[in-house]
Amino acid sequence: MNTIDPTALMQDALLEIERLQHKLGKFEQQRHEPIAVIGMGCRFAGANSPDDLWRLLLDGTDGVREVPPDRWDAERYFDADPDAAGRIYCRAGSFLDDIASFDAGFFGISAREAVMLDPQQRMLLEVAWEALERAGMPASALKGTATGMFVGVMHQDYAHRFRRAADVDLYTAAGNAPSVLAGRVSHVLGLHGPSLTIDTACSSSLVAVHLACNALRARECDIAIVGGVNVVLSPLSTAAECRAHMLSPSGRCRSFDDGADGFVRGEGCGVVVLQRLGDAQAAGRTIDALIAGSAVNHDGRSAGLTVPNEHAQRELVRGALRAARLDASQVRYVEAHGTGTALGDPIEAAALASVFAGRAKDARVLLGSIKSNFGHLEGAAGIAGLIKAILAVRHGVVPATLHVTQPNRGIDWDNLPLRLALRNERIDLDGGPCIAGVSSFGFSGTNAHALVVAPPRVEQAAPPDDRPGLQLLTVSAKSDASLRANVARYADHLTGLDARAFAAACHASRVARSHFPHRLAVVAASADDMARELHRFARGEDAAVSAGVCGAMPLDREPSSNLAGGANGLDLLPSLAQRYVAGLPVDWAALGGADRRLARLPTYAFERQRYWVDERAVGAPSQLFRIAWQPASTPALARRTGARIVAGDPALRAEVERALEAAGECCSIVAADADAILQAGPAGLGVVLAFDGAVQDGEPVEAVACRGALVGALARRLAAAPAAGPVTLVTRGAVATGPAEDVDPVVAAMNAAVRVARREQGRAWRGTIDVDGSAASFATLAALLSGDAEEEQMAVRGATVLVPRLRHAGAGAAGEVPALDGDAAYVVTGGTGALGLATARWLAGRGARHLLLISRRGEVGDGVRATCERLRGDGVDVRVVASDVADEASLRGALAAAARPIRGVVHCAGIVQDAPLATLDAAAFANVLRAKVGGAALLDRLTDAQPLDFFLLYSSISVAVGRHGQAAYAAANAYLDALAQRRRVRARPALSIGWGLWASGMGAADAKTAERVRSSGLHPLAEAEAFASLEQAFAGEPHMIVAAIDIDRIAAQPDLPRAIEGITGRAQAPRARAFDIEQLRGRPAAARRALIAGHLEAELRAVLSSASALSHQASLIELGVDSLTGSELRNAIERSMGVSVSISNLIDGSSLDAVIETVAAQIERRLVTEHSSTTGAETEEITL
Repeated sequence: MNTIDPTALMQDALLEIERLQHKLGKFEQQRHEPIAVIGMGCRFAGANSPDDLWRLLLDGTDGVREVPPDRWDAERYFDADPDAAGRIYCRAGSFLDDIASFDAGFFGISAREAVMLDPQQRMLLEVAWEALERAGMPASALKGTATGMFVGVMHQDYAHRFRRAADVDLYTAAGNAPSVLAGRVSHVLGLHGPSLTIDTACSSSLVAVHLACNALRARECDIAIVGGVNVVLSPLSTAAECRAHMLSPSGRCRSFDDGADGFVRGEGCGVVVLQRLGDAQAAGRTIDALIAGSAVNHDGRSAGLTVPNEHAQRELVRGALRAARLDASQVRYVEAHGTGTALGDPIEAAALASVFAGRAKDARVLLGSIKSNFGHLEGAAGIAGLIKAILAVRHGVVPATLHVTQPNRGIDWDNLPLRLALRNERIDLDGGPCIAGVSSFGFSGTNAHALVVAPPRVEQAAPPDDRPGLQLLTVSAKSDASLRANVARYADHLTGLDARAFAAACHASRVARSHFPHRLAVVAASADDMARELHRFARGEDAAVSAGVCGAMPLDREPSSNLAGGANGLDLLPSLAQRYVAGLPVDWAALGGADRRLARLPTYAFERQRYWVDERAVGAPSQLFRIAWQPASTPALARRTGARIVAGDPALRAEVERALEAAGECCSIVAADADAILQAGPAGLGVVLAFDGAVQDGEPVEAVACRGALVGALARRLAAAPAAGPVTLVTRGAVATGPAEDVDPVVAAMNAAVRVARREQGRAWRGTIDVDGSAASFATLAALLSGDAEEEQMAVRGATVLVPRLRHAGAGAAGEVPALDGDAAYVVTGGTGALGLATARWLAGRGARHLLLISRRGEVGDGVRATCERLRGDGVDVRVVASDVADEASLRGALAAAARPIRGVVHCAGIVQDAPLATLDAAAFANVLRAKVGGAALLDRLTDAQPLDFFLLYSSISVAVGRHGQAAYAAANAYLDALAQRRRVRARPALSIGWGLWASGMGAADAKTAERVRSSGLHPLAEAEAFASLEQAFAGEPHMIVAAIDIDRIAAQPDLPRAIEGITGRAQAPRARAFDIEQLRGRPAAARRALIAGHLEAELRAVLSSASALSHQASLIELGVDSLTGSELRNAIERSMGVSVSISNLIDGSSLDAVIETVAAQIERRLVTEHSSTTGAETEEITL
């Protein structure tokens, strides 16, 4: 019989108890494990990084300003009465610049999808990426990992722009759903951890931090990306908060001040990257701070849903202290919710006083609020306060709280353990760690509090390989422009680094960054030497670097990646640099440095473009517009035979001839003479005028007049014999479809004149086509000339056909007019006309004290004298000089009358003389061109040595509209628009404004012309609103349009220019037409493939709404194709080309080239089959 040993049982029981106690202790340790903040990113008004934010806070910067006009018309909505329905009594807030811009391509998002994305999604993507880079975490290392994404948000204003069913796209829902904010980041980065969007109103982002910390401790994720974001676009929520009397009538958030009267709304985004402390230390992460604990609760049944509850706030902070295992006496600073309300501030102070009671007066808790700097960031308020607290404990300084004149008298400051930080104050630590609390309360009643601890000190000995020696740095990007911008950032960062920091930076560049196709590697012995070469590369100069696109730089001999030879392989570093740039694998670990802490490097230089849903501006008609170039539908490519007449500049004419002959067309080359052109061949086959500016006929006025006279002569012949056409103008350098494209103003002027000819004489003129000069553009041109033209203006860039569309420009950055110098002179030509005098008043109002008004006749007329005397009475030195701006000697003398440096030029001079194009000869053209074109060209040249801050040209909307009878006027203004573009490309200031109708003066238009313009849908611009839009235009493109457009009336015009359709919503861009397979027969194989490729690229562009260059080698997924657009693309290809493409081929990583080959193979087989069926089965070989 077995006997039971009590001693053994007792020992087993004790061991089990010990095991369970150990397990319980480990569980408790995990439950309270500190969470490390290993990276941060932010965008607040005036601060685009944590370092920017810290400088701004220490400087006491106030980020609040008036509501910019790209949000809504603040004046229109304003009413000082807080109870006025639908009105807004607060005209201030903190607003971000350029919220419409985004680097969609970097994240693999198509232009079509990007424009539908809530800017909060876009900003969150970019800021999250920056935070990860500061954490030293390559995105590729996170793909497929249990990384969580938590984001707080409160509003979705962008969705208000989709008011009509016709505005909705397949991306509208996902682009604006709050749940997708977190999901978007997880999707783009390939994260598999929890992904949550939290909306508890104002506390959303701090609640997100609490949930993320809990998820890390529960091992639901290993890394957590946490953020909050807020963008204020619509006046609706602002009006609602005004009705609730939440906002500040004085326009500032005065946290804890006796005059606190509410808050102002603010925009921003903050992101932190979190990791369990032990894991962060093991990985050698740089730790910004620790989150020791946090808590979340609800107000419960308080006096009202939005009324704060002192008891709940007190228990919240105590709960966070328990979670952090901290005593209240250890907390040195609290970043308060601090909305600056008469009710909320005293309740918050009382709750905190209860928690921190018993402190000595010299140990009181410092109190502050970031809302005094930026207002209430709502969904991003909690994360903003957290980032401020992290910076404060890291630096041991609490920045001053602004706008406190008299601390709130409703708070007994003398007897409370709290003290407002009214200046930057160093935190007294008494030997302990610096600890801060952060509070965030939602009007939903949900409250959050977190406790932040300064990072643990790390003692790190210098690694043994930090002696002077060669170092290898890598930089990469997704485009050449971004690469150069990144390189410039690295160059600035490296300058002045010591040997240890230099080695650490180079190591981090290799192991802590994602590596993209556009690459640079450089080897140098010191940080300053390396910085010098990087600066040279960034400027486009010769530099001792290896750079290229990986896979595109062949190596004569593949360098070895074996580092056995040489001291630490330093002799192999140049070979490794080449290997890296070529895209070959490199074992960076073999270079050492694994024991280093990861240095922080500059973040990625995004290549942002504007993506925005244009709408009629909220509260007032939009008056600021821009020309956007978008992909066109593929025109009909019907096969034509016969001759074409080609005339024009010899070089371009020859290239057009070669392109047409390669496409199977016959050409007759004739002189650029109207009679010779129209008598050269039978009617109806088409005339091609080819001009590129290579041959210039004297000065600009003469050159434009000469070309205009040719267009006028052709118009006269065509008026008598319209069947003699159609005429197409082919140009090179007439238009810029992107900011870096140069243009020829003379060719641009001719382009505008031909577009007016199309308006006046219809199908006798096909319009204009501008090529970029590439082989692909000429092949595409030949195809375009074979079909019917629906567009009056096209630009061919490679195989892509682009067309211009007028777009609202009211959602970009608010413009900043260069500050005017009271000691400098400002020149206004046409200075005594209505627009010139209005401009003089505007300049004086902005601080100009020396005005030089140049006019043909000088100071004449009572109105001119009265304006000048009024300005002189205000202390402005006004000089009126009679001068012919088109005469060099006269203009030079007039400019000399300034007698001081000229800092700004406004060219208003010009005349309008409407006449049918067919009646215009060279002299008639020159008469209209002289002041505008001749004056602009001379001003451009004669002010070249002046320190200009701006060069402002007054153009006209006639260039976009192409009105009947204004060929010469349109040509003159097109010259100005192109001159502005050319100056910008050459890094010289320029802005050309295409004015609509002015209430006063209206240019030189007579009453009859004004009424005709008004009936066409243009309303007169008042002087104040005109200049308000002009000031905003300074932030825009070289050519902007300011006009009060009646969209409904202009949309009703029967002959609406295609360019205007962009703002009317009347026409959607048509799909590509059916691909005519017959056009392939008889063409060489390369030509057949080019036509197929052009059609497929056009289809892809239409699906993606992309106007930028499409890589044929990148995967379609990288270009932005997903399951939704992939399905559309497949259907479009099947519908237009009659070939079948599997959806899996479009979203499995295939490139555009691969799809082209698949489709081309099917079409080739069909051509063979069809040929066999018509010629007999015995045919064995067919040449296509």
